[in-house]
Amino acid sequence: MDELEKRDLLSMALELSLLGEQVELARLGVRKLIESGRALSSPEVLKANEHFNLYCNQFLALEKEYIALRVKTDRQSSHRSPQKEPEENGLPQPVDVPHLIS
Repeated sequence: MDELEKRDLLSMALELSLLGEQVELARLGVRKLIESGRALSSPEVLKANEHFNLYCNQFLALEKEYIALRVKTDRQSSHRSPQKEPEENGLPQPVDVPHLIS
């Protein structure tokens, strides 16, 4: 993975984080309106839900791009470098478990 790809991934991750916050704020806005007694078909709830859906769709689209770039860079990295030992990959080491039943 080159520096440009690293920057792209970090940038996308930051954008995803910020969009995630917007999704949550929009969701809470819809919830607050409903809990205050507004009807689901009221203009306020419909408008708030529209914003919520907009942020959700933006998040999902960016998440798809992020995952695609991540998969691409992971594949490139695995082709360039020799296979690492499990502990180097952050994977747990196999553990010998004594057999209790003989």
